[in-house]
Amino acid sequence: MTGFLIHPLDPLVFGSGRPFTSVPGSRVTSRSLPPPSTLAGAVRTEAGRDANGRFDISQIETLLAEAVYGPLLAVDADSPELALPSPADAIRLRGDVSEEHLLRRRVPLELSDGDYVSTHHLAPVGSVITDDRKEVKSPPAFWTQRDLLSWLVDPPPPVETRPLSEHWGISGPDAEVRIHVRVDRRSNLADEGGLFSTEGRRFVGRRHGELVALAMYGETTADLPLPSHAVIGGEGRLSRLASCDRLVPEIPKVIVDSARNGFVRAYLATPLPLEDGTWQPTGVARIVGQAHGPPVVISGWSMAPLTRTFGYEAARNSTARSESPDRPQGGPKPVRRLFPAGSVFFLELSGSEDARESFVRDRWGASLLEGQDARDGFGLTLFGTWSGNCHPLALEDSP
Repeated sequence: MTGFLIHPLDPLVFGSGRPFTSVPGSRVTSRSLPPPSTLAGAVRTEAGRDANGRFDISQIETLLAEAVYGPLLAVDADSPELALPSPADAIRLRGDVSEEHLLRRRVPLELSDGDYVSTHHLAPVGSVITDDRKEVKSPPAFWTQRDLLSWLVDPPPPVETRPLSEHWGISGPDAEVRIHVRVDRRSNLADEGGLFSTEGRRFVGRRHGELVALAMYGETTADLPLPSHAVIGGEGRLSRLASCDRLVPEIPKVIVDSARNGFVRAYLATPLPLEDGTWQPTGVARIVGQAHGPPVVISGWSMAPLTRTFGYEAARNSTARSESPDRPQGGPKPVRRLFPAGSVFFLELSGSEDARESFVRDRWGASLLEGQDARDGFGLTLFGTWSGNCHPLALEDSP
């Protein structure tokens, strides 16, 4: 795998999946980060260019076999560091002192006799205690790699809260809105009242109240020319690509020990396709409970011929945009629903201790999936410790 950083030269636009037209008053919104398939397409496009800078369509099958992992947010400094999505099993609360934040865990809960929840026979996941503290309305969306590893390795007990003295997370990339005017094609004059706006993401954020430069990090097996420039996202905006050492840390021994004992948490660093309301693991893993936010919805345009089905059902009865032999005959991709990055699965592992260890080692910093979705970077995973216990609700509220 070759590591690389993407340094946007302008605010980038990553569509939210909503239809957009230049109707007066309309606005295009942007995600904070593109879905993995967007990054995979951009990287393969750059890797497939010939000496004249034109994409060689005969290389499509070869390029689709190359893995592209990402995108992950990174703090763009002299020594880049990953900034990963806030884990869904962490509750961020306001403390008694101004500006103080507290962390509490969500864990699988033990149901009483006669209780039933419609969660595919999974244990509900939540806090075991309640109090009158309010959740932080708009917490930072990303945690530093150091803080996330600390949470994965040694989270607080379920009945306690952990004060955050310096952990304020990282917010960003910041949204930047630009106003446009619709132009009449016949007169080349602006339409009266034809204003619309587009939202892009400028890759700056805040940590401890200070501005920091951000970038996107990825890894690929493709022969990507570095350094180079590439168009990523909508509006044809440029980014600079540069080589980078691997930023994903090695798996801590305590997590391997937890796996050998038969229980781990699986944390998603990138979204994972959602099938029938959950994810069905293969091999030695079984889901006990899951914590996640609302699903992410994506679509897009396939530049590969739709006669090829890779990881999902190709759009049917679609027509090619161009009949030119120099262009691939693609079409619209079907809409897909994904578990958002930051989702957490509580897993019970079976088999021998060596098989359990291999499960987490083989998938640490890699995909939980197989096939094209895995090569496109969906479901990149880190693991955390878990005792395997389902906890009863506390009988009394915390003070």
